[in-house]
Amino acid sequence: MLKLGERFLLIREYTGLNQADFSNKIGISQSFLSAVERNAKIPGSDILIVLKNLFDVDGNWLLTGDGDMFKKPHEPAIKKPLSANTELLNEPFKEEFAQLKQQVQYLFRFLPGKLEEPQSVPLYDQCVCTGEGFSEVEEYINFPRKYIKHPKNTYAVKVCGDSMVGTGIYNGDILLVDKSVEWRHGYIAIVSLNNELMCKKIIQEEGKLYLEPANAKHKKIELKNQTSGVLGIVVAIFHPTV
Repeated sequence: MLKLGERFLLIREYTGLNQADFSNKIGISQSFLSAVERNAKIPGSDILIVLKNLFDVDGNWLLTGDGDMFKKPHEPAIKKPLSANTELLNEPFKEEFAQLKQQVQYLFRFLPGKLEEPQSVPLYDQCVCTGEGFSEVEEYINFPRKYIKHPKNTYAVKVCGDSMVGTGIYNGDILLVDKSVEWRHGYIAIVSLNNELMCKKIIQEEGKLYLEPANAKHKKIELKNQTSGVLGIVVAIFHPTV
């Protein structure tokens, strides 16, 4: 049976669209679509709803792979993009929308790290430690709500480098960061230091502040007469599955 990402790819190939055009049609970034097609990421229920109705895909096939891609034979057609906002839908379609969303949420219960109602946060496709600051939001990704106490002040960022491997943070990991949490001794934070971004542990010793790595190859940095700012505290670490 085809995996969800493979079903996405099959739909895209059937429409004849490239990744850039297809992702634009369904309202996601091309990089996110690429990850979905590789089964590296799982799209939210709102994306599945739009995909189903934009291309007349059978909902059961899209969710489970069972049956046919379409309910009945037809020529590939691209409709006007349809918002997943139920306020824009008529009554019969609202019911179908609710049923499909319920199915998606049920299936999410059996996926590691997924809850029935995930919280979407912005992901910055900019490695920490590059020194160039955060880029524009690359996409929005879902996280279990239990990790997110302050949704408006929470973001995700990709890690670049090996300075924190001792704490289980590896190159390519995704960190969930809360800007509203006050720093304390021993907290791992995203810090801007002299226009450079880095992920380090904040250490307070004898009245002095340090940024401490978790790798013997890197040195501890004293925060003295330097322009610095804490951009948030790391509240969760996620390792890519692919």
